[in-house]
Amino acid sequence: MRAGVIFTFTIICAIIAWMDIQKQKIYNEAVAVLFVPAIVSFFVFPELPIMSRVLGAVSVSGIMLLASLISPGAFGGGDIKMMVPVGLVLGLER
Repeated sequence: MRAGVIFTFTIICAIIAWMDIQKQKIYNEAVAVLFVPAIVSFFVFPELPIMSRVLGAVSVSGIMLLASLISPGAFGGGDIKMMVPVGLVLGLER
């Protein structure tokens, strides 16, 4: 089950990356699909605390948003939004 969640998450990330390379755009629907294995990972990987996951999501996307505000064009909005489910899966190490 764990491998299936990670595999699904990785495949969706690869598809989003391919779409981004082709069109220079990350669609909101693609990011929404990425939330499915991210939410399932809460149950499959219970050893990763919820607060760590939330901090991972907020910190990585927040840093990217700040960089984009300081240097316009550094990251697109889709990149920043995509980091939320990534942070939820990876969490923040203390």
